[in-house]
Amino acid sequence: MALPEAVLTLGLVDGVDYCDSYACPRRVTDPPARIRDGRSADQVTALAFGTLPTWLRQIIAGVHRHVLRLDLERPSTVPVPGWRRVHSGPDQAVYAVDGSLLAARLVVSVTPATVQVSTLVHYERPVARIVWAGVGPIHRIITRLVLDRGVIAEGRRDADFRDS
Repeated sequence: MALPEAVLTLGLVDGVDYCDSYACPRRVTDPPARIRDGRSADQVTALAFGTLPTWLRQIIAGVHRHVLRLDLERPSTVPVPGWRRVHSGPDQAVYAVDGSLLAARLVVSVTPATVQVSTLVHYERPVARIVWAGVGPIHRIITRLVLDRGVIAEGRRDADFRDS
């Protein structure tokens, strides 16, 4: 889907060389009041990454660190492993990571009906365009997988908020 104008106007990176955005309807089994008073964007993100198998989280971190040359923080205290939280409100959370090749921002937005994930990438060096051409298709698959898993986990009554 198209990147929301509200995300672009946040001014998260110096320029946007790549962006994508995916939305998924929320699947909450409780009454609608639970959604209104329910999980924040940060909590939904924690559920999404928390449902991933450890081996997949390690592969993602390895690609981020060694292929994309992102400077991941250790230890990580946010739902997106190694990234830093730059904004967290009930309806929107923004995560950031920078590196020698590119800068990336992940925006998670929640409404009573949907969860939306938007990715913005700024190429710091020309070679980043080539690297991203190889990583981008995999990123799109993984992003949709993580989004779906988070929405499914959120719908379970016993879902917890553990960070990955």
